[in-house]
Formats: sequence, C-alpha cells, structure tokens
Amino acid sequence: MHASTRFAREAGVDVIVQAAFGNKDWFGRVDVLRKIAKPSRLGDWSYEVFDCKLAHETKAATILQLSLYSELVGAAQGALPDAMYVVPPGETFEPERYRTLDYAAYYRYVKSRLEAVIGANGAATETYPEPTPHCDICRWQRECDKERRGDDHLSLVAGINKLQRKQLGIWETTTVAGLAAYPLPIPHRPVYGSRESYVRVREQARVQVAGRESGTPVHEVLEMTDGHGLSLLPEPSPGDVFFDLEGDPFVGLSGREYLFGVALPDGSYEYRWGLTADQERDAFVWFVDLVMARRAEHPAMHVYHYAPYEPSALKRLMGRYGVREDEIDAVARTVDIKKTKKTAEVHPTAVFVDKTGPSSEEQADALYRLGDWTLFEGVNAPGPYRAARDLLLRIPPRLADGTTVVSAYGEDTKSSFACVLRDTSHAARQIGLRQRSTGQRSQVR
Repeated sequence: MHASTRFAREAGVDVIVQAAFGNKDWFGRVDVLRKIAKPSRLGDWSYEVFDCKLAHETKAATILQLSLYSELVGAAQGALPDAMYVVPPGETFEPERYRTLDYAAYYRYVKSRLEAVIGANGAATETYPEPTPHCDICRWQRECDKERRGDDHLSLVAGINKLQRKQLGIWETTTVAGLAAYPLPIPHRPVYGSRESYVRVREQARVQVAGRESGTPVHEVLEMTDGHGLSLLPEPSPGDVFFDLEGDPFVGLSGREYLFGVALPDGSYEYRWGLTADQERDAFVWFVDLVMARRAEHPAMHVYHYAPYEPSALKRLMGRYGVREDEIDAVARTVDIKKTKKTAEVHPTAVFVDKTGPSSEEQADALYRLGDWTLFEGVNAPGPYRAARDLLLRIPPRLADGTTVVSAYGEDTKSSFACVLRDTSHAARQIGLRQRSTGQRSQVR
C-alpha cells in the first residue's frame, strides 16, 4: 500500500482520492474512498469504494474491477466493504450502489481462472505492445510507441489491420521495411483477406519507406477508377461550405455541440457558440439556414467535412429540438473528405501518403511549447498557438483589448482543413487523369 494512502486511512480522512492498494499479485488505484461509520481495524470507521466512469451504463468488467478494489481495501482495513459504488456521468452524479457479496462468488471464479492461466503460462508468455483503442489515454503510451518505432513495427503502416499483421508474420515479414520490399505479385494465398489487400498495404509501406529515406514527404496518386476514390469528388462550387463541429459528449445526459464552425471558399470563417441548450439550438438553426440559402443561390454546392461525426450530429440535433426536419435530409447529404461510405472512399484509397502521424514525443513536445508560450505570454496574448490554446480552454479567442478574433480561430479548424483537402484532392485527381492518358504513375515530393 502506498504510504500516503496508509497515512490518510489511519488518520480517518473522510474522502481519499486515487488511493493505492496492492498485494504480491494484484494492484489497484481506487478513484475515491469514502469513510463510513462501520468499525474496522482502523477504529470506529472503515471505507467503501467509489469508481467514476464516463460510460452511462455499468458493464460487468466494472463490477469485477470494483470487487477487486473492495477485496484489497477489505484486507487492508480488516473488514470487507458492504457496498461498492459507480458514479456515472450526468447532471446529478448520483452513485449506483452494488452489494459486494452479491458479486463475490462470480468475482472469485473469474479471478481464480485468470490466476490459473497466468500461473501455468505466465513465464513462457511473450508480450508485445500491440496498439489498441486505449493507447491514446494510457500512461505507458510513450514507452510503447517508442518501442514500436524502434522495431519498425508493422502497426506503423497506415491502414493495416491486425489480421494482416498476423498473416505477414506467418510470411516472416515483421517490419515496415520488410513489407515495403515484399515481392509482387503476392506469391502466397493469404489465410486472412485477399491478395489485393496485401498489395495495398505493401505499396503503402513502400511509399512510407521512400519518404523516410528521402527525408521529405512523399505521396503517389493511384490510377483513376470511375466510381471510386477521387473520381467521387463533386466539382468545386463557389457555394461550397466546409463544416466542423466541436462537441463534448459528457455535458448533461446527451452531450453538447458547443461550437459550429464554417469556412467558405472566399477565405472567410463564421461560427456560433453553443454553450447552453438554447445556444446549441440557435447555432443548429443558423447552420441549416446558411446551407439552404447558399444552396438556393448555388444548387451545385456541397457541405464538406472531415470524418463522419458531423452528419450524425446534425440529425441528433434535429431530433432533440424538433426543428428544421424538412431541411435536414438535404443538409446532411455531405462529402466526407476523410472517408464516406465503404463504396465511396474519397481520400484514403486515392493517395498513398508516407506520413503516419507524429510520435508521442513530438506530440508531447508540441504541448510543452504551447504550455510555455501560454505561461510567458499570457492566456489572452496573440500568437502562433492561439487556436490550439483556445480549443483546449474552450474559450473564444480574444485580443488583449478583449475583442473576439474569429479569423484566428478559424484558420486552424478542421473545416478549413477540409477546404484545403478538397482543393488538394482535386489537384490530385487532375494528376490521376494525366496518368491515365500517359500510363505512368506520378510520385510527388
């Protein structure tokens, strides 16, 4: 047990946050311990476990986690807690009570089976930091990312999946460089997936290695195919709208879309804040009316966005507030620059890019620079990191005199990024059309 946790418990502190408990096999860090009037080895008091979750529904894994924490706490204080609690998100944060003994038998069964497996195979089991959805919030993310990059791990290939990595391991190909040099055509029939899918990831690896060796970004435009990739892009229109939403799913019971941003082809940027429910509704109505007005003037216009979040959010807002029902079908038919439906991929299948994303060290360095700049220049000072700072702090950008600066915020949003991608993708499509006529593949640095 951590010394600070022991000191707080023995002193009878009413609430202990992030209390650390463990034994030779198990360790846990409890979100909250709350003191209750039940005698224990500590005195006339003891503690019960509270765990704070972002999910609205409590899962079985959470109950098992709480059962472990309660067992560790019980061993430390000499009395098993009668109840354990989950605090879900919402407006009241009312804890959900679970009787510890109701789940004790199942907890012991699952725990014993896991310990038996680890005891039988633990010494012989090799592990590797395979990337998972949890990596972005894991405390070991930097160490794992460094190890994967040092090993030139196949997970660094953009677009590759776990089954493809497993198949390539069977073929004794375990690095990005090795995949980039894999012979074509694919000489073996894969157990997982089709040969064509391995050609795609092999070519992706080749372009990434080319960029790595040259020290400059590299991309290649693929052969144009009617009905796929860049050929799905509509022609640009002066009425086009580039749209981005910023939202927080944990505001209240249903979340909040707190910022609506629109970039226009003339370089202007418009926005509406939705910090309250009334503001959110008004911002939604404003955006729908803006699109319908531009569509009336430019019937060939489209709404562009990056990733599929925006169309589904617009439909949710329509249902939530019961407004603009007739217009939303037209407004929500959008062009996803990142990726639309499986049969309508605009960007990923059209271009091989060598950029796999910044390492965790590069991301951390960017945040440190942002923090240093904010510390020395002040939170309201103009500067190169203004947009990122305002997004993190969720405040409107302002000059030193208090004047709100909209354009500074808009220059670094995904709506503006979608505008750049549309124009870049159209340029790439023109290169692809030239390739079709010449029969040569273009590589651009």
